[in-house]
Amino acid sequence: MRTAYLLPIDITIPGGCRGGVSSSPEDEDTDYALEIGNCCFADTKMLALCTVVDEVLELLDNPSIEECTRLKKQIVATAESLNKQLLDAYERKDKSHD
Repeated sequence: MRTAYLLPIDITIPGGCRGGVSSSPEDEDTDYALEIGNCCFADTKMLALCTVVDEVLELLDNPSIEECTRLKKQIVATAESLNKQLLDAYERKDKSHD
């Protein structure tokens, strides 16, 4: 299980983070897999789910339950789509600097 923290929004602070989820369940001093900007909303249930994402994905690896297989495929497809969106955005940014 990963660790998480969440602080109140503080509009007087121009930057930084007000919350996040560690990238590693073993070491609390690692980088964060998820960071929440200072003035950004954060749903506490979503943040809590992020702390157990590894365990949830392990449960979804059960091929005998059709819903697990469907959800796992959906998660993988969404992650791939997000990675493509990010790559496309980097490529557009690089082209704009040429």
